[in-house]
Order: sequence, then C-alpha cells, then structure tokens
Amino acid sequence: STAESGTRTIPDGIRRVGNPGGAAYHATGPRAAAAAQSPPIIGTPPLRPERLRKASIMAPLTLVDDMGVDNVGFLMENLGADAAPLQYVRELVQNEIESILKAGILEGRIEIDHEEIEGVRKLRITGNGQGMTPDEVAANINRLSASGGVQAFDKNFGIGAKITAGTRNPHGVMYKCWKNGEGSLTVMGRVEGRYGRIGTQYDDGTVDYWLPLPEDTRPPFIDQHGVSVVLLGLNAEDDTTVAPPGSDLPSQWVTAYLDRRYFELPAHIAIQVPREIYDSSAGTPRTIYDQVRGQRHYVDKHSDNAGTVALRDVNATVWWWLLSDDITKGGKTWNNRGHVAALYQGELHDVHAGQSR
Repeated sequence: STAESGTRTIPDGIRRVGNPGGAAYHATGPRAAAAAQSPPIIGTPPLRPERLRKASIMAPLTLVDDMGVDNVGFLMENLGADAAPLQYVRELVQNEIESILKAGILEGRIEIDHEEIEGVRKLRITGNGQGMTPDEVAANINRLSASGGVQAFDKNFGIGAKITAGTRNPHGVMYKCWKNGEGSLTVMGRVEGRYGRIGTQYDDGTVDYWLPLPEDTRPPFIDQHGVSVVLLGLNAEDDTTVAPPGSDLPSQWVTAYLDRRYFELPAHIAIQVPREIYDSSAGTPRTIYDQVRGQRHYVDKHSDNAGTVALRDVNATVWWWLLSDDITKGGKTWNNRGHVAALYQGELHDVHAGQSR
C-alpha cells in the first residue's frame, strides 16, 4: 500500500518568542543617536524585516548582503554523503524527463546504456529534451543551485545531479549537449577538492572549458536538441556500469532501481535500458531492451484486487493492491513483494518491503 501526502505548507517565517522579563539593548555611536529619535520598541525586537517596516523604523527598501560559499567542495561532499547510494541515477533521469516535458516533445526518449572510454565502460544517460548550449552548461555547473527547472520546496530542487553524480564521480561527469544541432562537450570534475568545469590549456596559455562535438557523435534519436551524460567514476579504470554492492538484480540494477523509485511515468516518454543476453539458439550474445514503466504499471497488471481509501483528516490517500500468488515468485525489476511506501509527486519514498505477499 502507498500513502500519498497532500500539499505541503512551508511556514512564512521563524518568529522569536520573547522573554516576559524583556531584555536590554545598549549601543553607542551615530547609529544609536539616530535610533534614539525613533519610537521606542516594546518587548523583543521582531526578527523579520517586513515587520520592522510596519513599525516605521526601517526604510521601505531592505538591503541584504547575500551569503556566499567559500568551500563549495566541502559543502557538496557533505550534502552528497546524505544522499541515497543510487540517487544520482534518479536525478539525471528526472532532469531529462523535465527537459522533455518543458520542450514539449511528443515522443520523448531516454536511454541508459554505456560508452567505452579507453576500453572501460562508463554509464551513459541520454535524452532528447531541450538540450543546452555551452554557456547554459557553464551556468548550470558553476552555480551550485542553478537549474533550468523551478526551485521550490515542492519542486525538483535543481541541485541534486551536481551533488549526487559529482561527488560519486570525482574523475568527471561528461556532458555532451546539442542545441539547434550544435554539439559541445564539457566535463565537471574534482581537482584537489575543488569542483567545477575541467579546462584544457594550450601552449599559448589560453584555456577552453568546452570543446565542439563532431556531427557523427550525436545519438541517432537526438534530432536538434538533447543531452548525454557520461559518468566517469572514481578514476579512469572505474567501470560505472557495474552494479553497486547490495543492489537488487545486479544484471538489471538500473531498471530495478527506477521501476521501484517511480510510481508512474509520463506515457509519452520511453525509458529504455539495453542489456546483453546470450542467445543459445544462435550461440552469440544479443542486445535486448528493458522498459522502465514504474511500479503502478505492474501492481495494476498483476493484482487480484485493488482500491483507494481517502484519509481526510490528514489530506492523504491510501492506495492498496493484493498481488496474485503466482507473480510473487522469482525476482522482478519491480517490487513484487509486500511493501508500503510514501507516494509524492509520482515517486515512492521511504519504502519498507517484506518477503511475503
């Protein structure tokens, strides 16, 4: 069963609770003299500037000296340590889903395969969304919270891919991007604890942080716009297609993770994960494509009974299914065992699973 939460409300602000005994504030100098001409403040001074404005003791315009970050690498690695081990796969796939939706592509496609670099397989995620120019790539990489999407507490935050993929691939995250048919290559990586675009320096001292891509490097299903992200791992020898330790279904770990993470996916976006199997009749390996469909597709298809229950007191809905006996046998890319999870914006969180039906 799955509980779907309602709208989340973010408090307007944090307000200080005053001490009944009050507090004394003393100051000297020109500012103190100017403040002495203002009406007295009774009780604890309010924390929010808009409340101060209402008290007519501040100018209509409040100036803010924005906070900065001295050590972005330290911040990224601390945030990345709190992310789930495979979160980077979700972030990169979600970026492509949102890009396809924003571009209005009627036949969206995301393919998760690999690219060989110096004989080593590197996981690759490619989508035919709106693409990016080199300048747009730079803006997205070098500003920690920059994103093409909407940043809000109830939206995709826009920093997940840089934090989760970047910290788990310090050797580099390669962005191959096409916009209006023009291709570019940019690599984000870590050097001596610093994250950012990796530059190529020439004999004359000039530095390029991106390189043009030849026409023949564009994937067949990308027409004029799209992005392909290649995960370079910990070092040049790191095969990033290998299932991380403890993964379910090691031969299909990407499909299993996405099928169990997403409840449902846009019908017009195909997500495919090619894999090799041995064809005994031909005596050779061949490639087949796993389709990522999301958990709802399978529980709807393989249940004996199902329904929903509204929990009006908490503005939530419980979805429930009784799975067929035969479908609980054997491993599947979707969760074919008894489980509960929280459903929010089409994704499953805090999943608790058992071994029984």
